Amino acid sequence: MSAQIIFGVVLSAVAVTLLFMILKNRYSRSRCIETANGELYIGNLSYQTSEDDLMQHFTQYGKINEVKIIKNNRTGRSKGYAFVRYSKTEDASRALASHGYQLNGRSLVVRIAKSHARN
Repeated sequence: MSAQIIFGVVLSAVAVTLLFMILKNRYSRSRCIETANGELYIGNLSYQTSEDDLMQHFTQYGKINEVKIIKNNRTGRSKGYAFVRYSKTEDASRALASHGYQLNGRSLVVRIAKSHARN
């Protein structure tokens, strides 16, 4: 085989691999938003943060169906994280921009909620 043919085969293999990686990344991101049904995990909350505080901040991204701060069953104290569920997955996608936003002295962690995260 000549060097040009070998180079062509290697270049084609690299191109196919890169294309596969790009498509896989796009599919997994959109699929993840779909399975989360517009639900976000909000972490690193101050213990003083209320559901109203979260509602006030996150409504700027769209219509919210539910805000739920997770609390310790025994003490009733916040565990420092919450879930925000939007009506539309597009609104939840926009709300991801709040990652790092300062609320009540804490830098928020905003992620797409895993489907098994809530009971």
